[in-house]
Amino acid sequence: MTGAAHPDTTGTAVGGPCAWDGCDGTIEADGFCDTCGRSAPPAAPPAPRTAPEGPPTAAAAPVHNGAPTAPAGSTAPAGRGGPTARPVGEDTPTVLPAGGGTPTVRPPTGPVAPTTGGRWSGPISTSLTSTPLLRGGTDDIPPVPRIDPSSALLRDPQVPERDRYCRHGGTPHPVGRSREGRPGLVRGYCPQDGTPYSFAPPLAQGALVAGQYEVRGALAHGGLGWIYLAVDRNVDDRWVVLKGVLDANDPAALAAARGERQFLAQLSHPNIVAIHNFVRHVDDTGAADYIVMAYIGGSTLAQVRDARAVDGALPVAHALAYMIKVLPALGYLHAEGHVYSDFKPDNVMQCERHLTLIDMGAVARVDDTDAVVYGTVGYHAPEVVRAELSPASDLYTVGRTLAVLALGIEPVRGGVATELPDDHPLLERHESLHRLLLRATHPDPLLRFGSADEMAEQLAGVRREVLAVDEQRPRPGPSTVFSAPRGTFAPSLLIDGPEPGRPGPAQVADRLPEPLDTGAAVTDDWRDRWSAALDALTTGDLDGARSGVDTIYSTFPGELAPKLALAAVAECAGDDDAAQRYYGLVATVDPSWADAAFGLARARLRAGRRAEAVAALLAVPASSSGHVAARRAAVEATLLCHPTGAADDDELRAAAALLEQLDLDALTTARMRAAVLEAAVERVGAGRGSGGPGQPVLGCPWEERALRLELERGLRALARLTPDRSEKITLVDRANAAHPRTWR
Repeated sequence: MTGAAHPDTTGTAVGGPCAWDGCDGTIEADGFCDTCGRSAPPAAPPAPRTAPEGPPTAAAAPVHNGAPTAPAGSTAPAGRGGPTARPVGEDTPTVLPAGGGTPTVRPPTGPVAPTTGGRWSGPISTSLTSTPLLRGGTDDIPPVPRIDPSSALLRDPQVPERDRYCRHGGTPHPVGRSREGRPGLVRGYCPQDGTPYSFAPPLAQGALVAGQYEVRGALAHGGLGWIYLAVDRNVDDRWVVLKGVLDANDPAALAAARGERQFLAQLSHPNIVAIHNFVRHVDDTGAADYIVMAYIGGSTLAQVRDARAVDGALPVAHALAYMIKVLPALGYLHAEGHVYSDFKPDNVMQCERHLTLIDMGAVARVDDTDAVVYGTVGYHAPEVVRAELSPASDLYTVGRTLAVLALGIEPVRGGVATELPDDHPLLERHESLHRLLLRATHPDPLLRFGSADEMAEQLAGVRREVLAVDEQRPRPGPSTVFSAPRGTFAPSLLIDGPEPGRPGPAQVADRLPEPLDTGAAVTDDWRDRWSAALDALTTGDLDGARSGVDTIYSTFPGELAPKLALAAVAECAGDDDAAQRYYGLVATVDPSWADAAFGLARARLRAGRRAEAVAALLAVPASSSGHVAARRAAVEATLLCHPTGAADDDELRAAAALLEQLDLDALTTARMRAAVLEAAVERVGAGRGSGGPGQPVLGCPWEERALRLELERGLRALARLTPDRSEKITLVDRANAAHPRTWR
């Protein structure tokens, strides 16, 4: 095959790792990799290999107008002008940004009328984001054991009656169906036009294809024909898979198979099944073409779902990981000018932790206007029934596959694609996942993700968020879209009277993250929308700022920056419920973003949740520039006058212990020590204290006289440090008042 990358090694020992770039397989006893199916690479790249000569490729004519889509779960061609499937999410409220853009979920306020414009897209990354994500850790996708090839054979290989159609003439119509209690014929003639049909595998066990491949039996029946397990007698009896054609008399099927052959000869990607050969087999029934592929001994994602799903759904983190892992393969196809067309759980095989696209029968060139377009109802994009293919239509199928695996929904109901359920508990819990699915499956292909890499990056961000929320454990990650925050817009509790204050909109706008310049030229750049939202925030237009930032959130659901901006805008507007929700998301995923912790603490204090406010501040890690300020704020939050009452003994002691750990300037330390001691004196003097000597605070016994004396000394020390004369007088008066009273 051409285009393969070769390492410098000249061989790999049996049981060792595969030496081909990008492959994580193991070399078996036959000398071939159990994942990519290739042998150890030579020292220098081999000469390009082309497919053997075969019949000329004929252009496949589009299916006649009015051709129905296939039954649920089947794969069928679609032609120009054919019927339309009901678009997924066509009734979902959306917001389209001015000048074009990406849909935004706005459940509280409803839809906003769309405006005209072009496509939005984020920066296009060339990195493959899947490998580091899936290596190690308890959240890794569970492995699927390699299946013994012989055990995978079908016991009664024949096409189910529900999938038996004659497609001669362009309009599929059912054949081979049961009648009056009699089972349908596996072989026969179409009653409509007399075309012969057969739904049994034409190759029997023991057949020798092309004098080289000994058939062991049928593995499955795909959208374009039978799939066989065979042994390669010329290469150490290794296991291979032969993929035939659905109907050798069907010109469209033949054209699709030949087109597949030409393209697959050039493929080289670790997540796409390796192609060994292309052969023609002639026997007494006629001639047939076969593609010889590597055997992938695992389970399809459909089988994984059937075996492991709870209430029909896989763990959402696993479902996201599957899509992240396979998107680089789709991106590779797109870069080569092709689309996969028929992505679904049945067409992805997992063996151990490796994923492989196994059925390339529907692959088509983007610029081939005469190609027969195949898709599966419940997965294909709305435009596919109009024979319109693009990378965006592939990304739609990824979104639908993710929805089926993660939400436990069936792909089809009543013959049409199942709509995305807005009230699904998982989507209510994980708003970012909901927004991601809505963008991926938007009816308009221009409003989906701009590339497989972009989608993979957003999936990775959403996955980190899902894991962080579910496990309550930070999952920080880099961004290729936004910079880190430019400082902290409110690095304190902003104490204003009895409760925390609110940040100034202009200060927020000045410190929020900035879009990264990736050099990608995009029409109606989303950066302009972000800039406009920050301008609105600067001028105090909170509604305009919220609308713009909300749109960016739906464009990049895996990013933290839009969530931080939404939280800050909500806090400025007095919407503490929304502020807590979005601050909480950011702080949970990456607590080093100190503004999220400060904002969350302020909102929780206003809601009467002091202990949770302190916990949010203490979660800021030492690596954050806001670490010391957050700990100081945690002490202040403990001492703040609060609707739920004063801090108890344990809270005061915890605040005192925290203060002793802080390396602050002398004046600040003296002020905070005095505040802690005053709170302790008030609590003990009012009879609320529960402890006695032996339970000290700031080194002072928990006893009123000792605490008053320590407070007096602290206030006099603070007076000496204070430069303001009037404040000195006030502090001395407070010190005199703190002195223990004596009775004579």
